Amino acid sequence: MYDLIVIGAGPAGSMAARQAAQSGLKTLLLDKDQFPRAKPCGGGLTLRALEFLASAGLRLPASVIERPLMGARITIAGRSVEVRKPWPVAVTVLRERFDSLLLHAAAAAGARVELGRRVEAVTQDRSHVAISTGRETWSGRLAVIAEGASGRLKRVVRPINGELFWICVSTDSTLNGQVDDHGLMHIETGLTRTGYAWIFPRRESASVGLSAMPGHCRGPRRILGGYLGGHGFDADLPLRGHIVPLGGLKRRLAAGRVLLAGDAGGFADAFTCEGIAYALLSGAAAGHAAALALAHGNLDKDKDEAGELGRIYMDLCRPLLRQLRHSLLALRIHGLLPASLHQAILLDPGCLSAFLDVAAAKRGYPSFLAYIARRLPGLTLKSLRGA
Repeated sequence: MYDLIVIGAGPAGSMAARQAAQSGLKTLLLDKDQFPRAKPCGGGLTLRALEFLASAGLRLPASVIERPLMGARITIAGRSVEVRKPWPVAVTVLRERFDSLLLHAAAAAGARVELGRRVEAVTQDRSHVAISTGRETWSGRLAVIAEGASGRLKRVVRPINGELFWICVSTDSTLNGQVDDHGLMHIETGLTRTGYAWIFPRRESASVGLSAMPGHCRGPRRILGGYLGGHGFDADLPLRGHIVPLGGLKRRLAAGRVLLAGDAGGFADAFTCEGIAYALLSGAAAGHAAALALAHGNLDKDKDEAGELGRIYMDLCRPLLRQLRHSLLALRIHGLLPASLHQAILLDPGCLSAFLDVAAAKRGYPSFLAYIARRLPGLTLKSLRGA
């Protein structure tokens, strides 16, 4: 029997397995795919993610980092503003390389890795968890489900009906001077009622995509095709879709001996859709919680109660969950703004600079919103003048 079985070898799952194995737990890491594998994603690692990885002893080699992004260029209604920072706000990566790096780190820490194993059922009783692929069954004292936003295994912890999420459509394209990026990420709003289009440059390619809330975007593939063509990319490139959970909502993250981490647990920034940093942090917290619970906790709880494991996990995740609640507040305030004021804020260099500080974990959302509030009279006047 394993101490911990982790389902899903993305950033959350690999970090959970690595943390657990480093803590001395007999750990099994499962994934339905073979690695390396492509993953639809913008591939942006924020400074928050980079600093956490470094603190965990995982500095990214140059071969994994595609390009440092030193700031952002925001466009709305044909007008643009750009802000550059003295430090990288983020770096771009190819997910197949980045995820493989984390997977190998988990294996190096002592986790057993089994790829090409699609888990079909997770059941638990008062003494263990059973993980079944239909042909194989593994037993563990605890389990972490980190299978992403669209997986259905999380229903062992909570109902999956009524989940709120962003829809994202993206593609990869060769980069041949279509954008004068100068090491900046490109963001454009106004193409849909909510969300944004992006261009994240890499060494010789770029991730180009569109995010929106369901019902706020008719024909996202058509809109992204137009955006691609308008920036000199091939408008007929193959597109891939995925969903990102709307972070900041109250969600159940534990039941009995099972935890949810990463997108499966709703760990994503509601305002920006950024999820990799929160996947890393929540995954590490899940692995740590498992080690603490097995060492000190009382796990003989009814399977429908969070129990000691859940309480430990929630305590470890409290700062993360607070940040995500604040991101949801920022999104809701954003939705209440008149279009003209929204535009004035987005096109203000000071506001953009403050927001980049949030993305880099140098400022929290409360500080960012307070900054906007102090600037609001001047920004409102600016919006009324149409400047």
